[in-house]
Parts: sequence; C-alpha cells; structure tokens
Amino acid sequence: MFVKKMLCILLVLSIVLTGISIVALAAGDMGENVLVSALQEKIDTFDVFKSALAEPLRVLGIVAETLTVYDGDLNVKPLLAKSWDVSQDQLTWTFHLKEGIKFHDGTAFNAESLKDYLENWMFPESFNGWQFEPIREMNVTDEYTLEMKLERPYPMLAAYFADPWNIIQSPSALEKYGERYGFDAVVGTGPFMFEQWDRGSQVVLKKNPDYNHGPEFLSNQGPAHLDKIIFRIIPEPITRVSELRYGNVDLIQKVPESLLQEVQDDKNITTLMKSSFRVVFISFNQDRELMRNIKVREAINHAVSREAVLQAAFQGYGQIATSLLPPSSTGYWEGSKEFAKSYLYYDPEESKKLLDEAGWTLPSNGEIRTKDGKELVLDLVAINVPRYKIPAEVVQSMLKDVGIKVNLEIYDSAAANAKLESGDFDFTVTGWAYNMGEVTLDLICAEQSIPNPNYARYVNPEIESQLDIMRMGKTAEERQTAASKVQEIVIKDQVVVPLVIRTNSIAVVNKVQGLELLDQHPWWLDLSLGLELSKE
Repeated sequence: MFVKKMLCILLVLSIVLTGISIVALAAGDMGENVLVSALQEKIDTFDVFKSALAEPLRVLGIVAETLTVYDGDLNVKPLLAKSWDVSQDQLTWTFHLKEGIKFHDGTAFNAESLKDYLENWMFPESFNGWQFEPIREMNVTDEYTLEMKLERPYPMLAAYFADPWNIIQSPSALEKYGERYGFDAVVGTGPFMFEQWDRGSQVVLKKNPDYNHGPEFLSNQGPAHLDKIIFRIIPEPITRVSELRYGNVDLIQKVPESLLQEVQDDKNITTLMKSSFRVVFISFNQDRELMRNIKVREAINHAVSREAVLQAAFQGYGQIATSLLPPSSTGYWEGSKEFAKSYLYYDPEESKKLLDEAGWTLPSNGEIRTKDGKELVLDLVAINVPRYKIPAEVVQSMLKDVGIKVNLEIYDSAAANAKLESGDFDFTVTGWAYNMGEVTLDLICAEQSIPNPNYARYVNPEIESQLDIMRMGKTAEERQTAASKVQEIVIKDQVVVPLVIRTNSIAVVNKVQGLELLDQHPWWLDLSLGLELSKE
C-alpha cells in the first residue's frame, strides 16, 4: 500500500513538474526571448484561402505580409512593395518591389514569383478575389517590377492590397504542400517563420533572422527582438485571464468586459484600450413583408436603448454607434453623429405610436399586439457569442415592453450563418469588424452580397450607384462623399440599424517591453507585435 501511495505521489509530481517545465519553456527559461500570446478560438487551418476565421490572421500577419499596409493614421504605405506608379489614364499600375527579400523556403520574392502567386493562387482562390476583378493582365517588366493593366480606373487597388486577408505567400510552397498547406506549413516573408502547430494546443513561430524590410512607421524594421512567439489556444475567457495573471501567458486580446476591472487592478499587468472596428447592429430581413414596413422597423429601433445594450453586453466599454462604420475605419462619415440624432434614439412611447399607426394594436387585456387576429411575433437569430447573444437578449426584453413577442434563436456560428443565409428569420443582431470601411459598406449593403453578409437582403438602387462611385471615383474626396452618402441612406432606411461599437482591449504582463505602438496600429497584433515587442 505504501509503495502504491508513493507511486501515485510521484506520478502527480511528474505531471505537475511537466506542466511547470512547459510553462518555463514558454516563458523563455531556456535562454530564449519568448513571448506567449493567447488565441481565443480553435484554428481550422492556416490556409487563408480556406479559412474564413479571423483568428488565424493573428498568426499569419506575422508570418506573411501584404504588398502594402496601413499605418496608424490609416494611410496606405509600402511593405513588400517599395513604391507604385499610376498612369495618367489610371489604367496601368506599376509596382516596384523591395529587393533581396526571400520567402522562408528560400524562394526569391520578385516580380515573377509575385505574378505566379497572384495569377495562379490569390486571385482565383481567395475569398477576396472580387477585389481584383478589374485587373486584365500582369506583365513582368524587370526582376522587381510588376505592371498591372486594368479594364477600368480602380483607385482602391493599393488599399485592397493592404487588406490583411491578401497576404503574399510562396507559390513554390503552395505547390509543394498541396492540400497539406496551412497544416504542415505556412511560408511567407514575415519576421517570424512557422515552426509547429500542435492541434488544439499551440502554434510556435521562430524568428526570421534575415528579416530587414519592416514598414517605415515602426521603429524596428528589423529582425525581431523576440526569438519565438508561442500562441496558446485558450477558448475559455476566464482561463485566458487566469493564465495571464499567473504568468503563464504574456499577452491576451479582447479581455472579457466582465473581467476588465479585475485585470486593470492587477499591478503586474498593463491594459491597453482602443475603440474597435466592430459595430453591432440589427438587420431586418427584407424578404419578410412585415420587415419591409418602415414604421415597424422604426418602432423596433426606438424601442431599444443602445445604452442598455452597451451596459449589459459590454459593461459600458464602448460607444453608441451612429453608422455602420466606426470612427477608426476608413470611409467613416464624420457627420453621422449629428445626423443620427434624428433617427437613432430610444423612445418607447414613439415606438408604441408607430406600431399603432402600422395597425398593430395592443388588446386591453393582452401583452402582445395583434392585427387582423394575428399576434406580432418575430423570429430573432443570433450567434452564440456574448457580443451578439447578450444584445439580442436585451432587444428581446425591450420589444416585449412595447408589445412585440420575440422568439430568440441562438446558434453556433456555422448554424447561425446557415439559418441567416436561408432567409428563415425576421431579423438578426449581428456585427462586422474591418478597418476598410468601404469593404464593410460593400459587403453589408450591396445587392451582390446577398445572402451573406447582406443578411437583410438590402437592395437600394441609390446605394448601388454610390457604391460604384466609392469603388471607382477618381479622387479620394469623391470616394469619401459616396461612402458618406451610403451611410446617410442606411440611417434613413433603417433596414440595418447600428447599435454599439465595442472597445478592444489588450492586456500584457509588465515584463513585456515595446508597447508604445501596439495600440496605434489599426490591426494591433501583427507586425507591431512581431517587430516591436521584447521581454525583460
């Protein structure tokens, strides 16, 4: 019996010590400068052509790079491109590439390999292939110069090349690994190289010692200060915070709002806060006759307190939305805040009046409005994540107060998307996050984006006209005016009704250095993390 007890004790000690040794290795006790960051979702694949998840971009943005990149002021700057020229008729774009860069597999990054990648991989395979439809042909004019011929003027081209989904990868590696690409290898030109991926556990990146072409707005164009970055996959929010506070993780993003105060009070942790790109909104299905009645849409809008949504879902961390775009994105209409005062406000009495006018009246002894003997019952769909589930619950409760019964249906992401694409719902509480506001407007409001992510089946000829100008206008002013007009129409139509903008948070242990630029870059956890951060 004594021997068995001793064996059990030794086994427990072995497990504990093994855990400690893993943490010690992650913390850099083997003489390496290692940063441990937490990912909040499991990864399906790192093949950007096959995964629609945003979380893999946190890793890919450090391994692979884009031709151009946004700086902290949302100006398009060179990254893999050195510069570019546009002909007077705007039909020829010439990209001059930085010289001497190699992909991590040794393949030269030059005009020939770039053309191969764009022509044979990114344009036909990417979810964003539509962004490059105006490109008619590409010609290699010398080793580091690629000429693109367009069928029509397309002033957004350089901006689209800065889209984080449009990373440049090694065409040789894509050919070599085939269906295993994104699982066994990811090959880019970035400051870190893919080392290993333990499914469901962690991703390990190692420093690219030859890296020397970082963007001009970062202080280090470098090789990275860190030797490794380990991304631990920790889906549970409370566990992520606990691991940070115990020192097993150095950095987490999107701290749950309910735990933010606790993290901010921890003297060993620095918390960075910044308005995010994520706007949470209501989207009314225009295939449903009732949802095409603007009085009903207005009534629902005025029955919902945005402040209540902000407090309940986000503990007050965030701001009231006055547009589909947040102020931090390109294309944002500065006038939306004042304009929206006449449309986006809480007034339950006005809501009741509008419903009466629409013929939906409240029986003297009832709680649900009726019309022609039919009760006012709506199907609301939301994804089972707090940022959508809790606002949907608030909306359900507030609509009950004005006599609308809401059947709230909560699904996981895949099932919710299938439901929304099928059109079997009345309205949804959902959201969108992107630094390129022009893309957001295109996706949520354009007829070509029905049924996903234009879940509302929103069709408006005036919007289509303005979207064309926004995509192809010759001047930045012309394109901005069109984007602003789209935002104005959306507020008037109240088919898609903005609610709140979430605040992003990053929590970092104090031994991490180089945070100065981490909260200035629009995408935060990519090159600024890879090139700026170090550990004591």
